[in-house]
Amino acid sequence: MLARDLIVLLAVATGGLLLGRRLRLPPIVAYLLAGIVAGPGGFGWMTRSDEVAHVAEIGVTLLLFGVGIEFSLDRIRRILPRMLPSGTFQVGLTVALSALIFTWSGAAWPMAIFAGFLLSLSSTAIVFKIYHEEGVLDAPQGQAAAGILLFQDLAIIPMMLLVPVLAHPGESPGTGAFTALGKAAGTLAALLFLARAVLPRALDLVARSRTQEIFPLAALVIALGTAFGAVQLGFSPPIGAFVAGLALSGSRYAHQVFAEVLPLRDAFVAIFFTSMGMLLDPKVVASDPGILGGVIVLALLKGVLIGALVGWIWRSRRLAILAGFGLAQVG
Repeated sequence: MLARDLIVLLAVATGGLLLGRRLRLPPIVAYLLAGIVAGPGGFGWMTRSDEVAHVAEIGVTLLLFGVGIEFSLDRIRRILPRMLPSGTFQVGLTVALSALIFTWSGAAWPMAIFAGFLLSLSSTAIVFKIYHEEGVLDAPQGQAAAGILLFQDLAIIPMMLLVPVLAHPGESPGTGAFTALGKAAGTLAALLFLARAVLPRALDLVARSRTQEIFPLAALVIALGTAFGAVQLGFSPPIGAFVAGLALSGSRYAHQVFAEVLPLRDAFVAIFFTSMGMLLDPKVVASDPGILGGVIVLALLKGVLIGALVGWIWRSRRLAILAGFGLAQVG
């Protein structure tokens, strides 16, 4: 039952957070560990159902909505000259190196490339959540990480378009994937333009009503409604919410909207990360330590690659080290 699962998840997340504070653990780590303990690999108090996964995704959606409000289009314009080369090289080289390693280990090349797709992506939710808590999202390390993460999120689109090609490697891919990619880029630009034109005016109408109860509802409708619209256009809900946040970033009501969704965001983020922890089964890792060793090696290689790219493009050894550690994980 969904209601029971959510209550248990919130209770587990609360207990994990309290214990994590005593042990001086970051909230994300506390949530993940709580999910491992409560999940099928631990005491088995609950399993991660599709319904829980859908509810948990609201947490990432609201998280990226708030990040979009705080990040703003001006900052994206400033990092764009570095975002494009660093993101392109990071995704491309990670996919290529991972595919070579998997092919060398005996995997078929379509599976090796698909594994490279997975390994090239980092968790935007984890990095943005940690950087926001530390107050460094506006700092150079936050901008460097954000540039690569946003490129990764956009790179998911061509990856999804290429999955059918990898599933049938004998067939000619033609120009369909490239045409679809061009349409996706145009659609994303149109979505941002429309959101920029419509959402601030919608908030003006809400503010003129002088009804205090309407504003929180309008904030949720904007965040979740834009996310739903993005899904209909082929994007993920967090991308749509991030676009909505960017569209509102210059509005005089932006910070009020952010304050309205903050309590709900924190609750749903706790559900999200705790449910993520439930996916890990320690017994599997214990039965085959090679899995853990392989993941660690690949994460280290990815971190070194990202650090080298950031150090080269951003001209900073400090940013290189921070970005390498922050983005080495696999989303």
